Amino acid sequence: MAKTKVAPQKALSVARLELQAALLGARLANYVKEAMTRHIDRVFFWTDSKCVIGWIRSTAVWYKPFVAHRVGEIQTLTDSKSWRHVPGRLNVSDCATRSRFDERSELIPVRWFTGPDFLYQVEDNWPKEMPVEELQQHEEIKPSKIFVAKSNPERVPVYADVDLERFSSLSKGQRVAALVHRFFNVCKGKKPKSSVVTVQELRVGQTALVRQCQREAFPDELQSLERTNSVSKRSKLLPFTPYLDENN
Repeated sequence: MAKTKVAPQKALSVARLELQAALLGARLANYVKEAMTRHIDRVFFWTDSKCVIGWIRSTAVWYKPFVAHRVGEIQTLTDSKSWRHVPGRLNVSDCATRSRFDERSELIPVRWFTGPDFLYQVEDNWPKEMPVEELQQHEEIKPSKIFVAKSNPERVPVYADVDLERFSSLSKGQRVAALVHRFFNVCKGKKPKSSVVTVQELRVGQTALVRQCQREAFPDELQSLERTNSVSKRSKLLPFTPYLDENN
């Protein structure tokens, strides 16, 4: 099974065209896996583009939107470690564009049907992995903007969880969380500025509820972010590039 596309009328760099081909392959592999009734342990993807492999093995958010969106989808559909580099002379897919396909089958290369010879050998005999430093493509890296500001944000502390199922609306749960925050402040000797719940306290209550829901829904991701500032490649949150702010 194979799939291909013609180059678009709008001029694109060779690297971007190769990235689109990689995304097409990832989508096709995912479609085949879902259609198969048998379990598939490992899937390998081969490309002769060092640049594309470098993108896939890095962080999508580093790059400009065109590359970032496609790399993010590829990382969601596949394991970045499953992408391998194949030398151009061994790349079977080039047969589709560099060979004459017509009714005379003798013009069709045999390897188009059989694949490259190294696939019939043990994995140790496959093409060697490329060094990471050779897989970088700096032209597509998104320019960094650094803003420096000095502030002293009030960090929202962790208090007892609020049972949201007891309330008919989020606003009621938010108000209760704000009152819990006020209670703990009073216990610390801090007197409330108003007899009624303030807007600032409601915001603190909302932040506390959001943190509570995040801890319940994504405990593994939060632990990983606290330890390594990143999430697992298999996490569903990876395409969204999660991070911890001043409120965790």
